[in-house]
Amino acid sequence: MKKIFSILVLSVVFIISGCLEVNDTNPDNYDVDVQLEMNLNNEVRGIDFVMDIDMPLDISEVEDFRFVLRYKVNATTEDLDAKLDLPGTTTITFLELEGSRVIETLADVSLDYENDYVSAYLEVFFSVANESFEFSIDSIVTTNLYALALQSSGDFAEEIIEAVSPNDELPELELFTDVALNNEARGFDLSSTVVTQADTNDVIIEARGFVFVLNDETEFTVHTNGVDLVVLDILANSDVLDSFEHTLADVLFDYSLDRIYLRAFVTIKVGALTRTYYSNISNFTLYELALDTTGDFAEEIIEAVEYQEPDETVISHVSILVNTSDYVVTNKPQMVVVNVTTNYLIVTVEVILDDTLSWSNQVTFKFNNQVIQSSEYTINGQTITYQFDDPNWSGIY
Repeated sequence: MKKIFSILVLSVVFIISGCLEVNDTNPDNYDVDVQLEMNLNNEVRGIDFVMDIDMPLDISEVEDFRFVLRYKVNATTEDLDAKLDLPGTTTITFLELEGSRVIETLADVSLDYENDYVSAYLEVFFSVANESFEFSIDSIVTTNLYALALQSSGDFAEEIIEAVSPNDELPELELFTDVALNNEARGFDLSSTVVTQADTNDVIIEARGFVFVLNDETEFTVHTNGVDLVVLDILANSDVLDSFEHTLADVLFDYSLDRIYLRAFVTIKVGALTRTYYSNISNFTLYELALDTTGDFAEEIIEAVEYQEPDETVISHVSILVNTSDYVVTNKPQMVVVNVTTNYLIVTVEVILDDTLSWSNQVTFKFNNQVIQSSEYTINGQTITYQFDDPNWSGIY
């Protein structure tokens, strides 16, 4: 049991803040934060090394940028003292950075769930104006598969936990999450239910709530760097099977461009064992939520997303005046040229649009204050052609 407790302590914090190394002669120049965390990857039955950097510079402003990740299984004290910079350590260098994160996946691991420990260390190097900088995490990160499984959810996590601590010690819980737009709060409501067939009399709730990220579909937990965490109060008489809810009010997310990835979580303790359970990840936009409800906020969202500014280069209305006695144009918009011709039987009116403009699919054409039906004129490219009997010569000649 002491061994399990030490593993749990080890799993509490995987995120290590960055510190400045000696190569920076002006430490105050750049406030750079380097972080490394390890997460269980259930899909590939492995480990994700998640590397993040927060820096006040655009990556295009720096030169010779590189992430250097070193990791080793069951590192010795000598390895740890040398920051894993000894023979036998796996070293991976990343020269490109998309956004502020790099993820390296170690797939199909064949490690002992409890007894094999993975240690990792991260450094970042770059230069600005021919001055070199080096940053690193504060200390080596060390964990094992069991510790990672306790902070994850999925088939591989369950397999690991079942192998190390049978189900009669930690119950199997399922979490389900619902999300709905809240018009009055100008936000959305979160609710979660917990389902289990196990006895929960000895279960103590350590924490519960919701965790979410924006525009990042990568697997995440409450320990993932950069997540937004909503931790709810736990009453003395709270039961692990009680549903729980929360309202995020006055949200400022983009209605259609910001996609929220969210899951509920519950952390429980049974004896000396602690585990965090998660619901599946839900993802949505405010616009998608608005389509499923009614109310002022929903209407505001839908109108903002679906409304399109009129294209001023597309003309949907034109009105001209022509003296039919002498075929002289008396009024027309500046955007068109109007030609009026007659063969003494038929008058032909051509309304030619400026080359920088185009006619709409539905045009309201008014001739001498009368709306002309679309069946009575044609549109070919920039030109509307309208013909009618010449009122001066259409009788017997």
